[in-house]
Amino acid sequence: IIMEKGYVKIEDVADRLYLSKSTIKQEIKTVRDYLAKFDLSIRSTPGKGIKIDGEELRKRLCMVELIKVHFPYTPYEEDDNQKFWHLFENNENKLKIREKVLKILRDTRTTIVDEYINKFVSYLALSQYRIKDGYHAKIGDMYKHDLKNFKEYQIANELAKELEKIDF
Repeated sequence: IIMEKGYVKIEDVADRLYLSKSTIKQEIKTVRDYLAKFDLSIRSTPGKGIKIDGEELRKRLCMVELIKVHFPYTPYEEDDNQKFWHLFENNENKLKIREKVLKILRDTRTTIVDEYINKFVSYLALSQYRIKDGYHAKIGDMYKHDLKNFKEYQIANELAKELEKIDF
């Protein structure tokens, strides 16, 4: 649901997951609670279906969390959103991103636990995919101003320059 551009009918979700419509409806409360942790919500419109509302940045963080933490070994089928699942495998693009991240971290003498590097690399791969699909994360001017004072901001700028060199 979180990857969809518009509304999704509960019947379609039930069909994809091989569950009944009533089972999906019962689980919506759990999904709402989970999404709330990311400041996301479910919008339900009669005749249209449901969709996830919230900032793009929050959606990306939620997607990475879902895949890397809750469903790391979930197999996907050909009719699933294969591009999305593929982002979380160790493919060539992801390996290139990881190489650039590790180089920048070494060059700046920055230490991050490997588990967080893996999540970060997955986030960057997902971001690249979402940007190509027309989804852009916005950061408010107030935050941009504050972020510039942190060492991590400089590291992120260096990383962004390096990632722009990769041909995806």
